Amino acid sequence: MVKMKRVVLLTMIVLILSACSKNDSSPSGTTGDSTQNNYEETQPVWRLNEFTASQDGFYYRLGDFNCSPSVEKIYYFDKETHEQYPVCSKPECQHNDESCTAVLGWTEYRGGIWYYADKLYLVKNSGGYTWLYRMDTDGSNREKLFEIGDWDYGGANTYYLYFRDDNVYIICTHIENGQNTFIRKRSLDGKVDEMVYENMDEAYMLEEELQWYSSGLYMKEYIYNTENMEDSTQGTRLVAYDFDTNKTEYIDLGNFSGYCFSKDERYCYFYRINDGLYRRDMKDGKEKKLYESPEGYNLFDMRCIGNYIIMTDLLSVIHSDSGKMPSVYVIDNDGNLVRQINGFSRYDNLFFGNEEYIFARGLAGDRGMIYAYIPMADIETVDGWTLFQMSIMGQ
Repeated sequence: MVKMKRVVLLTMIVLILSACSKNDSSPSGTTGDSTQNNYEETQPVWRLNEFTASQDGFYYRLGDFNCSPSVEKIYYFDKETHEQYPVCSKPECQHNDESCTAVLGWTEYRGGIWYYADKLYLVKNSGGYTWLYRMDTDGSNREKLFEIGDWDYGGANTYYLYFRDDNVYIICTHIENGQNTFIRKRSLDGKVDEMVYENMDEAYMLEEELQWYSSGLYMKEYIYNTENMEDSTQGTRLVAYDFDTNKTEYIDLGNFSGYCFSKDERYCYFYRINDGLYRRDMKDGKEKKLYESPEGYNLFDMRCIGNYIIMTDLLSVIHSDSGKMPSVYVIDNDGNLVRQINGFSRYDNLFFGNEEYIFARGLAGDRGMIYAYIPMADIETVDGWTLFQMSIMGQ
């Protein structure tokens, strides 16, 4: 089943490992002004919340089996120098135990990291609930804020967060007893707590494809055959939530794999399975086919970034079992293929992108995971991915 194959793949590649680093530098110049900025309003999600953008760089998490006991750390990627290092600012720190502010422990904090208003946010399980934590960008001054839902264990509850106007929107699929997708809005001061969307129908299940733009949040939901839940999914639909009106509507795009919107949200681009790339005018509903599905490739994920549609064929490669490397397709807004960039690993997965960089990671054999980036300014001319960090399974 498509859904089960995705779960197996994502479970496999989510184990992120790295060697201990002894760089004592810490990110600087990451403070912002009091106004909302693009980094906070349009934090992109491409499957996983493992990278988050600030004004001057990116924060991400890496596990480390070479430390004893194993730990997970917060790292910083400087977008000007391309240096990466633990966020800890303590002189002479070895970054190998919990005395280091960059160290999170192991499996203590659930997946994901978010940057908002000069702070980092993570989630942590405790006492049967998952809690939101806030900390400084060097990992210090960790503060427990409030619960965001039931305990997140092994994917039974998967949380995605979006921060806007001093509120956090909590998106969750709960699958312990049937399926329950919801969006919960909580103010960071703890005064507001309201459920703005909830779907108790087990025929629908939230997929990993979440995107948000200036006016709203979009989610992809699978439609299941409730009489035979082991059967393949029956189709997909797009859920659109409006921040201003608190209203939700459903958008029928047919059976699609990936989607994205133009920055002004006038056009929706989506990949109809076994067909091709389409553009829908959200004002008049007219559709135009822009790009024919390559032979043997029928599943694409995508993101609208600047003047391009960035698509990855990872799922097509996996399901075809062809042994080929995944590729990234750079397509302009009229559907013209600008270029195709070959992958660097059998399972490299494009999982973050904004108007400055796209990031990917892949399996590096028995050496763990490998990370790579491409600057968007070079997307039409770059030779390929730049590898910037490799994790190690252990000595």
